[in-house]
Amino acid sequence: MGKIRKLLIGSIAVLAIVGLGGCTMINKGMDAVKSKVTSSKSSKYYSNEEEAKTKIISMLNEKYKIKFSIAGNESYKKTGAGIVFSTAIKDTSGLTATASLAQDKNISFKKETGSGVFQGLKDTYVETYYTKKTRDAVEPLFQGEPFTKYYIYLDTPENAKKVLGLSVKDYFLESGDSYNFEVILPHKNSAKEYADIIFPFYQKLITKQHNPFTLECFSDNKQIFVQQYIDSKHFYGNKTYADIVENVTRTMIDAQPQPKDEDLRSPYYN
Repeated sequence: MGKIRKLLIGSIAVLAIVGLGGCTMINKGMDAVKSKVTSSKSSKYYSNEEEAKTKIISMLNEKYKIKFSIAGNESYKKTGAGIVFSTAIKDTSGLTATASLAQDKNISFKKETGSGVFQGLKDTYVETYYTKKTRDAVEPLFQGEPFTKYYIYLDTPENAKKVLGLSVKDYFLESGDSYNFEVILPHKNSAKEYADIIFPFYQKLITKQHNPFTLECFSDNKQIFVQQYIDSKHFYGNKTYADIVENVTRTMIDAQPQPKDEDLRSPYYN
């Protein structure tokens, strides 16, 4: 009997140990599954379109410290970067830009503007904001001129620091950007007739505002004048009437075609 009791006790002990080991393995398996589920959720900004709308507005509000809202043109689709939500956005003044947010928190867009807490967020608000601000500052100089049409936009607003509130002067100093002025003139019969329009306008541009620009003029669907201006003292400064006539004469010989209207517009604000 003593031997049998010892055998029974030993068997029970082994079963208990095996049972505990099995429970431990089961618990570890459950923990691993829970960990995967938690990890999967934590690696995503959103799980559906409504969550995407809420998240992208929250991130933009935090990024720029102003209020935004969805302005339409929403897209929720699978791309090379996984699921991406894209939409038009607007601030409280009604200024509209675009924004995109990848579902995966580890995704970085090419030329991405966000980093850190804004990883995976790409928007054009700064570019739009400064395109409008700088245009508003200089557009009065174009009013009353004998132009058929004109376009005002920035050359590289993508290089702007992602901060708001800079003055127009400080924007150009900080970004190294410049204006592009594209002017369509009515048909004239000679280089001097074109110069009679371009010369006084060029003088206005270099005396009434002091930021760098490129002025390009077209007529009859051909380029007739192009001049870069950096500053009045060092690079591409003042030009005489004779300089303008010579520029028009030379440019008309080259007769480069006028780009399409959409190629003369800002991609951010019009």
